[in-house]
Amino acid sequence: MITMTTNIVSVLLSTYNRKQYLKETIHSIINQTFKNIELIIIDDGSTDNTWEELLKIKKEYKKRFVNIILKKQRNQGIGLSAIKLFKLAHGNYCFFIDSDDTIKTNAISLLHNFLSHNSDYVLAVGDNEYIDNNSKIFYLDKHRNHTYDKRKAVYKTRNQSLQNIRTDINLYSSDFGKYSSLVKENYILNGFLVSTKAIEKIGGFVKDAPAYDYYLMLQLAKYSKFKYIDEVLYSYRCHNDNDFSTSKILSDRVCKTLQYELKLIKDINLKNLTTNAKTCIKNKFAQLILTSRIQNLLLK
Repeated sequence: MITMTTNIVSVLLSTYNRKQYLKETIHSIINQTFKNIELIIIDDGSTDNTWEELLKIKKEYKKRFVNIILKKQRNQGIGLSAIKLFKLAHGNYCFFIDSDDTIKTNAISLLHNFLSHNSDYVLAVGDNEYIDNNSKIFYLDKHRNHTYDKRKAVYKTRNQSLQNIRTDINLYSSDFGKYSSLVKENYILNGFLVSTKAIEKIGGFVKDAPAYDYYLMLQLAKYSKFKYIDEVLYSYRCHNDNDFSTSKILSDRVCKTLQYELKLIKDINLKNLTTNAKTCIKNKFAQLILTSRIQNLLLK
């Protein structure tokens, strides 16, 4: 029987029509140097052969994991899938990965090592590199166009690109992950490891906040500390599905999540919040920023 006291990381993955990349994604989990992994996957109504591929992988690699859970459902979206995935998790920590991305072999081990030795932190994350359809690394030039020529690269990783846009963020200071900076926009990259107890403390995920990762960051930042580890641990794939319609769906998710956050802080108890979050909400800075962002998103 797996219990919360067992030293386990639950890797949570929701997939929809990603058969083309799914095997590579799961193999990057299989190849982790960290051994005690529970793999939980939801097939969110795929219309390709994703489910059949998952069954094959389970049969072949079941012994690699301390537990493996596969669920199939009609398409419900990433927000509702996140709720279900978390409810199935038994690990002390949860690691979320997109079904078209991959992780470096030492990713979970490195993040887990930090969190397990620093109990005042609830989340740790590394840098992301860019990969294309064929898993080839690329960079961004000065115009933010894709380039495979390292000599033309201005931004070699996602955090390098981010730092140029969000000059108010110092990844290496104690200000990383502060509520006042996250309320402006989510900048925590893919591949984060988070304490399960911390997620339980905020009540888990909710259907009214479909941008589940952003919702999680906003809630955790009110009470806890985040750590950035300066190493590429995650490969973020850019492919043909990253089109306008996908961007519109993401904007809608963020808008709904911000609207829900605005409701949450309306009558929030400031007593147990971090000094940063308390000041940000008490002085109405958060409310002002959230309202402005929601209006801008609704106009898109």
